[in-house]
Amino acid sequence: MLNKKKIGETITIYRKRAGMTQKDLADVLHISYQAVSKWESGTSLPTVEMLCEIAGALRVSTDTILQRGKWVDKAEFYRETGLDTEKLYFLKDQLENLTSEDEKLLNTRYMEPVIYRTDVSGMEEPVHAMIMAIPGSKEKFARERGFDREICADVAANGMNHILAYGMKPVVLRGMVVCGNNNNEQLRNMAESLKKICEENGVLFSGMEIGAQPMHYKPEEYHIQVGVTGVGDRAKLVTGENIREGDVVLGLVTEGINSVNYPLFKVLMDRRPELAHAKIDGERYFSDELLKPNTAFCRGLRLLAEDGIPHGIFKNNNLICKKMERRIPEGLAIRIDLGKMPVLPLYRFLMERELMEAEKMPFFFQMGIGMIVVVPEEKAETAVELLGRYHVCYPIGRVEKYGKEKYAYGKIRAEGKLVW
Repeated sequence: MLNKKKIGETITIYRKRAGMTQKDLADVLHISYQAVSKWESGTSLPTVEMLCEIAGALRVSTDTILQRGKWVDKAEFYRETGLDTEKLYFLKDQLENLTSEDEKLLNTRYMEPVIYRTDVSGMEEPVHAMIMAIPGSKEKFARERGFDREICADVAANGMNHILAYGMKPVVLRGMVVCGNNNNEQLRNMAESLKKICEENGVLFSGMEIGAQPMHYKPEEYHIQVGVTGVGDRAKLVTGENIREGDVVLGLVTEGINSVNYPLFKVLMDRRPELAHAKIDGERYFSDELLKPNTAFCRGLRLLAEDGIPHGIFKNNNLICKKMERRIPEGLAIRIDLGKMPVLPLYRFLMERELMEAEKMPFFFQMGIGMIVVVPEEKAETAVELLGRYHVCYPIGRVEKYGKEKYAYGKIRAEGKLVW
């Protein structure tokens, strides 16, 4: 049996959070304010039809109003743990309205599986991919400096780029935040950031789950992760097996740093505390530069994949990245020409202050290259033009035969010098 008093309390809570008086709500519903007063005092219950109208006016679901009415007593127990369930559910109801408006998304309710349709037309053998991405060690740094939106965009780009590295199309992204205290404004900003980068890259945003755990996390703490799914045609996957001698190596530019690079920057700041307040080119603080989000390369790489151009696509942690070697065919190697690479302000700043030897930097940092694409020589010009429509891209090397005398430390080597 429904509890009039508790349902009335729930209507009161959401009315006030919507910034409405009893008269405001009554005017929207075309009834007297006395009727609203009777509901909120627990004297009477609205009809089923009117309950739907109330839910619409307060921008919540009817289930929310009814469930809250049943569980107010339980909420009081949760408050003793530091969790405001009423505030949390109010936020979750709002976040449900942030998901992408697309008919391919069939279910995006929180605490339920995401159900969606995938367009596989034209694919002979559709295959699917899924990856979980986390921001790594720079999350704490971003949280302390209030770069919540940036760290969300960064981790989303990271997940999308992993899917793109096999020539596949990122399809759906779902966020998850575990936190100590549900700061509604902060969490809403984070969800909006995830939605924005999804919209910019043609990926469906299926919402952001929230796990509030005040008994395990400090009030200011949170941890974010995203899941990204992708689809592609098995015969057209870019595995690296088609890489040939003479292929051109292209670099896609990102201003963000890889999360695995952040500990190295942290060591530099610990050694030289004044770096945190130093400015690059007299404009941005060094510490802020480290929190620029990485670029998601969906738009350009999708154009390239549609034409079947890439022989290899790599998401690199460093410019000279051992992980890439797993997908370079036997007998081949990649030569990077450092002299062809413009040096971004962040790395120029390090070299000008002699914080690290220039010849060592490609082994420690991305050097502004977010992804590496290997293309046939005869299609290199076309590839640069297609990628250049959305991203900064330039040739940085070649594929050549592997030889121990040149490649004593692996299948990737750098030659020349960085010019800044």
